[in-house]
Amino acid sequence: SIAGRGTIYYPAGKESNYNNTWKSGLDSPVSGNGWTLVPGYRLTVAGGTDTTKGGLYQENDSVSLTAAPSAGRQFDRWTSSGGGAFANAEEPSTTFTMPAAHVMVTAHFTPSYSERTLRDPSTGVTVRGSFTEDAVLNVKPGTLHTGDDDPACDAIRAYGKDNGGPLLLYDISLSAGEVQGEVDVTIPAGAGYNGRTATVMHCHRRE
Repeated sequence: SIAGRGTIYYPAGKESNYNNTWKSGLDSPVSGNGWTLVPGYRLTVAGGTDTTKGGLYQENDSVSLTAAPSAGRQFDRWTSSGGGAFANAEEPSTTFTMPAAHVMVTAHFTPSYSERTLRDPSTGVTVRGSFTEDAVLNVKPGTLHTGDDDPACDAIRAYGKDNGGPLLLYDISLSAGEVQGEVDVTIPAGAGYNGRTATVMHCHRRE
């Protein structure tokens, strides 16, 4: 059975749902005189978790938060969409003081880079540079772009015409993850090309 008195917390803005009709419709009706209805405020967390898990909160309640970065990302900061205050918005685990309103807090992340060497097993091409943890190298046979806005590919095409065509033509990219700064690319040419001079040319255009 339901106690004869106490406090009922309800989502702020839904006052009309918690009237005398609602009270009388319960399996064990409650007395209107013995109960206090108190509005509560919902906290929504994006990019992390509410480790207090209190459901509805009151103004000035303290809530524990923990950011949850995905692979290749590192925590940057917390922000709030509707007031409240963080103990330290630049720490991945912190506390948040609730405002008198429903609110969303969001953990923001930035790429996390480390020096790595990626290798494509089918071609032996390797790329060394500063990549995110989730970076995946993608190497496939390349084709030259056409059109007036592709001077790099036009130069490669002209060079190939004058020198019997390119020895190798690859499209080298990342199918996942990110890279920053310069990279070192190694392309195996095979023993059949020993003694020959190789000219490396590249186009930066992305489809």
